[in-house]
Amino acid sequence: MRKSEKVANNLIRYQYGNLNEITDFTKRTKKITFKLLKWGLNTESQHLMKSLPKRQPPKKAAEKAKATPLEPVNYIMIALGALGIAASYWGMYLERDVDGVFALFVSPITLIGSYLWIIFAILYRPKTKKKQTS
Repeated sequence: MRKSEKVANNLIRYQYGNLNEITDFTKRTKKITFKLLKWGLNTESQHLMKSLPKRQPPKKAAEKAKATPLEPVNYIMIALGALGIAASYWGMYLERDVDGVFALFVSPITLIGSYLWIIFAILYRPKTKKKQTS
């Protein structure tokens, strides 16, 4: 291995991590960088070094720990929607009449409203509070 290749490898390892993770495209640009380093580091070779993919920082423990996509507020809202559905069917059960007022007018509205509420509860994302530094 030539001295210019060692310099380029060290630069790439320092900035971008392990050489085994570099794709074919970046291997080709690395070869071009070797040639440019032979004549000295110039702006064109610096541009090639910047075009290589950078190593991603490791994920924080807080991001890994958040496995559930829903917040506790979402679960409470879903439970309220399920309670509304149960109350509608319970009301129809108590009336025991197919042509009754509750079965024809009240219950369909509460059922549709409860189902829409559950859909809203699933899609709802509470606003996150940013910590203020003073």
